[in-house]
Order: sequence, then C-alpha cells, then structure tokens
Amino acid sequence: MGGNNQSFDQQNQEHKPFQNFLGNNFLNDPTTQLGFQIGQKAFESGAEIVNQNLNRWFNPQSLKKYFDVTNSFVFKKCGLVLFPFRHKSWARIGRRNEQTGKMDFSSPREDINSPDLYIPVMSCVTYIILCAITMTTAGEFNPEVLGATSLKVFSLLVGEVLLMKFICYLMSISADVAFLDLIAYSGYKFVGVIFVSILNHLTSKVITYLIYTYISLALGFFMLRSMKYFVLTDQSLSTNTQRRNKIHFLFFIALMEIVISWFLIV
Repeated sequence: MGGNNQSFDQQNQEHKPFQNFLGNNFLNDPTTQLGFQIGQKAFESGAEIVNQNLNRWFNPQSLKKYFDVTNSFVFKKCGLVLFPFRHKSWARIGRRNEQTGKMDFSSPREDINSPDLYIPVMSCVTYIILCAITMTTAGEFNPEVLGATSLKVFSLLVGEVLLMKFICYLMSISADVAFLDLIAYSGYKFVGVIFVSILNHLTSKVITYLIYTYISLALGFFMLRSMKYFVLTDQSLSTNTQRRNKIHFLFFIALMEIVISWFLIV
C-alpha cells in the first residue's frame, strides 16, 4: 500500500508542472485571451450571417401566414391554376414596410394572387395516396411505396427551388422572393397532375393527351404571370441583357414545370 501511494504521488508531481502551465500561464496569457476574443467575435458574426440568410430564405414565424386560407380561397385558387387565362390582375396586394423597406404582402385569405402552402401540401398528400391506390389496383402495392413517394416529392420540390436560386445566381437575376414562395409555386403543379392522373385511368389515351396539353399550357401561363411580379421588378434599373435573362428564366421555369408534370402522371 505504501509503495502504491508513493508511486501515485510521484505521478502527480510529474504532471503538476504541466497542469500549472495550462492553468496559470496558458489561460492567462494575453495572446491566448486575444485569440479567445477573436474566436468569439468570429462565431457571433457567423451566427448572425446564418440567421440573416435563414430568415431570408425560410422564416419560421411567417409560416403561419401561408396556411391562412379559407374554403373560398382554396376553390378559387385551384380554379386559377387550372383556368388562368381569363384572370385579369396578377399583382399581389401589399404595402411597403417603412422600417425594412420591403413589401409586406397580404395573406392568401385576403389576396387570391398570394402563394399559399395549404393547396401544395394537400395536393402532394393526395398525389401520394393516388400513387398508392394505383399500385394497389395493379396488385403491386408495398407499404414502402408511401415513404419512397413522399421522399421523391419532397426532394423534387426542394431540388426545383435550389435550381431556381442557382440559375438566378448564375444569370445575375436579383429576385427578392422567399424560399417558401417558390415551394408554393412549385407545388401548384400537383393540382393539374392529380386531375390528369385520374383521367388517365378513366378515359382513353387520346383524351388524356389532349387534357394534359391544356393543363400544361395553363400551368405555364400561371407560372409566367405569377412569377413575373417578383422577377421583372425595377425594370428602369435593368439593362437589356438583364431583362432578357429574366424573361428567359421565366420561360425556363414554366417549361421545367411542364416537363416535370408529365413524368409525375401515374
């Protein structure tokens, strides 16, 4: 016992200078203190940048506004997506915030042109159920289909929005639009996809193709007119090249939505 205690004390004595160095010299060194201060400021600056970009793309506090809908709005909005050609005014209702300088747009309850997430979410859920019913009818249903289809739909929507943002960056297009707005606009195509998918099992292929052609034209027109008001902004400050890039961007998005819709039909 005595030998063990002596060996333990000897080890403590050997490590004591190192502990004193860390405890007294290292932590109290002015260079170390300066390094800690610089690291803390860098961390605070990084956190502030992340929060600013997060609020610009996805503001959790504003999520509630996207579900502020009524039965009348849902009916009219679905009609607008399917029959957009006779709609006159596409400008959103809002007022400019004096503090931030940005536009505060009205909720979907008050403005038919305002994007919402209720219709896209319910349309995606309906589409997933429709896929399951289709596979059940064909005798190929598997419980994993629900999860795989849900993941495909979610990945598709997020991927579309990220692609839009990336194209805006490459083409130097300054489109001040929220991340959730783009999710909403991308999700509206499922309204037409569900309609065509149901007809695909009830009518002939010729009628399905004719209906899909109309739905595609309606979707493209809806996307062009809806996204025009946040892409083609401040035209007096845009050069001819910038305006041409923005117009090309709008047509690319409309065409992309049409092509994706075709592959989603079940």
